[in-house]
Order: sequence, then C-alpha cells, then structure tokens
Amino acid sequence: MAKRPKSDRTSRQLPGSRREPPAPTRQRGDEDPGARDATQSARLTGTVKRVLLDKGFGFIREDVSGREYFFHYEGTAEGTRESLEADYEEGTRVEFDGRNGPKGWRAEAVRRV
Repeated sequence: MAKRPKSDRTSRQLPGSRREPPAPTRQRGDEDPGARDATQSARLTGTVKRVLLDKGFGFIREDVSGREYFFHYEGTAEGTRESLEADYEEGTRVEFDGRNGPKGWRAEAVRRV
C-alpha cells in the first residue's frame, strides 16, 4: 500500500477537533486609513449630485475625497419631503455629517451652505 504524503495526513480535519475562528472580513472603507465607522462623524461639505424626489433621497459628492454619500429627506435639517424638492436640487452646496454605516457612506444632518 502506498503511503500518502505527510501534508495530506496533517491537513485533514479529525472528527471532534476544533477549527480556528475565521479571520474578520473587510468592511467598506477598511482600505481607507481615514475611514470612519458608524459611530464616528465629521462635518463635511459637498455638492448635491442627484435627487430622486419620488423616493425621497439623493446623493452628495464630498469636496475633498470625491466620495459619494447617500442622504434621505429625514436626514436634512428640515426633515420633510417638501424641503427636499424646494431646497436640495442638483448643484446645491451642502454641509453634512458623514458616516460609514453597514450599507456604505451616509450623510446626516444635511443643510444648505
């Protein structure tokens, strides 16, 4: 009977033995050393790039990094759909708190500059 290479014998998992826990997975923004997690915040400025009035949200392009942030009408200073249509059209300059949450970059406390 032929012997198996030593590496085959040691790499098999034996019944009842424990495996090492998996390495933590990377999150969005991990590659950016200046990335913030969901609990940290900083006041940023940017320009409204797109607004979807029927859905009540839009996107802001941040000035320094060029990163795109999602914002919802409830995250504006006024907090109403009407203010989204009246005050936040494409090209509007805004100031906001940027957060990196579980679904990506999000703008909160958005107000016109």
